[in-house]
Amino acid sequence: MGERVGGRFTSDGDVPPCPFDGHRGSRVQSYGSRKRKDGKWVNRYACFHNGTRHTFSECFDADPLPVFAPVKCPQGHRGKVTRWSSNNAGGARHQRYKCAPTDGNATHTFTLTLPRQRVEADPNWTDTDAVKNPHRGPVASGRGHEFTMRVVAEGLQQLSQGASYASVGKWAAGQKAQRQRENEPEKRRSQHYWQTGATWTEVYSPVLWDAWQETLVPLDAAATASPLPRVLVVDDVPLFGDVEDEEGDASAGMLFSVLVAIEYFPSQRDPSVYDHRVRLVRAFPKHTADAYELLVYECGFLPDVIVSDSAHGILSMVKRLRVYSPDLVWVPSAFHVIQQLRRAMRKMTSPRLRTPFVPGDLLARMESMALLADETAWTQWWTDLDRRMDAQRVPANLRPTKWRKDYGDQVLAALRYLATHPQVPRGNGAVEAQMRTEVGPFFAGRYNSFGNIERVNRAADLLTLRLNGRLGRVADVEKVLTDAALRGDGWMPPARQVNDPEGYRSLHQAEVLAATLTQARKDARKRWGKR
Repeated sequence: MGERVGGRFTSDGDVPPCPFDGHRGSRVQSYGSRKRKDGKWVNRYACFHNGTRHTFSECFDADPLPVFAPVKCPQGHRGKVTRWSSNNAGGARHQRYKCAPTDGNATHTFTLTLPRQRVEADPNWTDTDAVKNPHRGPVASGRGHEFTMRVVAEGLQQLSQGASYASVGKWAAGQKAQRQRENEPEKRRSQHYWQTGATWTEVYSPVLWDAWQETLVPLDAAATASPLPRVLVVDDVPLFGDVEDEEGDASAGMLFSVLVAIEYFPSQRDPSVYDHRVRLVRAFPKHTADAYELLVYECGFLPDVIVSDSAHGILSMVKRLRVYSPDLVWVPSAFHVIQQLRRAMRKMTSPRLRTPFVPGDLLARMESMALLADETAWTQWWTDLDRRMDAQRVPANLRPTKWRKDYGDQVLAALRYLATHPQVPRGNGAVEAQMRTEVGPFFAGRYNSFGNIERVNRAADLLTLRLNGRLGRVADVEKVLTDAALRGDGWMPPARQVNDPEGYRSLHQAEVLAATLTQARKDARKRWGKR
């Protein structure tokens, strides 16, 4: 027997040494036997150490249990640490431990900084390919949280892909052994699934977002120092549905608008060319100048160039930002310029007119975007158009005079800028592609139920993180969340902090946007100062 487990017995081979930490070399004597819960008889021994006595057991007719590194006492005491039932903080059953110090301190219990679910030694460990360590396992997503960090990370992935709060909550419920309350109907339980997804969005999205923003700090510094201009391409997706007036009557209208900002920045592979990424997605009650101004502030930097269509809200926003950056350049989207000129041409060439305008080669030069090649081409096209309209006596009410007055000089200024900065994009195709393939589907089918502006924008942050590759691997998401929880001694930010008052839907209230913009302007003045 001593040969079978060599090294575990004293020199006479009769009794094993005491397994307690610090008791090696103490006097040990046989102390009878007892029957274990599994039916096996085990030998008992008494250990005499420093005037005290305790007992322990050894089973010699079975394979010895694997030895795992024990859990350490968080207070630094040396002694024996054993599993000690579980606590029930916040409805979550987390493994608790008992520490019996050998340094004279009192016995006490504790849970880990990031607690684990209650674990037991596997009684069938001899029949498995790998033995489960009872001291290791999935950690909770925070003190008092019932789900593990891995389940939360997978749920956040699903939320970033547009899954509803309810579907994620129902999936999460199936990932754990859920104790159902007595006499609680299934229908009632299903009504609360959405709370899990909404809570995860509220609590964990800012943690992941802040971690990404930290990685952007050196990249933003490098972009600012680059000779390439910093470019933002902006646009919005209006979402329509039934809107209630003050008397409660519903009518079709815009519920809210989703604004998207694409950032062009120097490529890390070749700093002389651009890469682009989705910098920010924000849901606001309206797509006004206030909304676009707040969008730029929340991007965290002042761009050198803004590329967009010619929406009045965007142009007003550009004028406002020139208070901080007088050299800010607006580049109109080439596609939208052609689209607006095309409408003017259709008006003049309508077959319903008595003498429709004959554009000649002007139409081909417009459709091929040759008129936007440079400043000369743009000026020449308008000169030729004026000459032809005069020759054909086109009435003043059919000519694109107003459009030219409003936008002609701005397009000309943009072409002059593009001549010296050819890398700057000439259209908003990148942002429209993201709105069509990612942003629109993310909100489709469920935007009527959105009402809390803070929570929906935290969900939009998850979308942005996914589009930037920050949610690709569950292990990476889990690590970010775990690091944040450990910095907070196991605590995550509290939930239920962004709820609206009963009957109030902040996403649809313009005053929410105004109040937020007021504070953002104060921060902007401190950061950039007026010029």
